[in-house]
Amino acid sequence: MAEAQRTESELLFEEYLMTHGYVDWEHEKRLPGKRKYPDYYLRYSGLVLIFEVKEFNSSPPQHELGFYDAYDSIREKINQAVRQLRCR
Repeated sequence: MAEAQRTESELLFEEYLMTHGYVDWEHEKRLPGKRKYPDYYLRYSGLVLIFEVKEFNSSPPQHELGFYDAYDSIREKINQAVRQLRCR
């Protein structure tokens, strides 16, 4: 199976891991019997840490007066990740 194309956010996360000496990780590790899988598995200090990395492609509105709440889009990304990990 061909490896999935990584997003800019995933590439930055991998750079972070390598820069900080975290080398025992896997991207989109397939697990038998599971339909969904997290973006990253990191083994550290006897633990397996699971990461979901999200990409933000939208920018805040320009030249508009009033309040802009950036947390709505962030919260939705977090909710998506929670739903994905719950279905494992």
